[in-house]
Amino acid sequence: MNKFLIPFLGSILLCSNMMVAQDKWSSNRADGHAPISIMGDHTHHKGEFMVSYRYMPMWMDGLIEGNDAIENRKAFDNYMAVPQDMRMDMHMLGAMYAVCNRVILAGILNYIDNDMDLRSRMGMNFTTESSGFGDIAVNALINFYDKDRQKIHANLGVSIPTGDLEQSGDTPTMQNARLAYPMQLGSGTLDPSIGVTYLG
Repeated sequence: MNKFLIPFLGSILLCSNMMVAQDKWSSNRADGHAPISIMGDHTHHKGEFMVSYRYMPMWMDGLIEGNDAIENRKAFDNYMAVPQDMRMDMHMLGAMYAVCNRVILAGILNYIDNDMDLRSRMGMNFTTESSGFGDIAVNALINFYDKDRQKIHANLGVSIPTGDLEQSGDTPTMQNARLAYPMQLGSGTLDPSIGVTYLG
């Protein structure tokens, strides 16, 4: 009887201790974080900090007008040159610091590398390139509920337009021409962001 009772009681004791330890949300556990691509999913305790690096590649091709895919010949009715494909590589360096248990400051600096292949109306293929630092994002994560293994915090931030908007390059028709908007490194606008994160 004892050979079954002692392991059974030990299991109950272990589970109860785990349940007590789990009363509050913890980012120290493997399941305490969202995937790396999700920003601002967790907070820290006073004095803690975190540094992160993210790499995000993006490939684009094809032309769309509204919801419909279109061919080059239709785009040439309105444009002298038409993009064929584009690649963007973004390197993001992030940092978080907990000023106190309720307020955590975060910032993200990114470096962007763009390549776009285009075709002119005369059938000439060419490539434009741009690279440099993009806009800087600063955020505050504010805790306002942490109880019974549930946690809610607000995400308040702003993107500061520090990215260059005057990237230029050579095209078949012009040297040092201003590149298209997707090739620029910033948005040119001050962009607020507001969100709420629930963990449970």
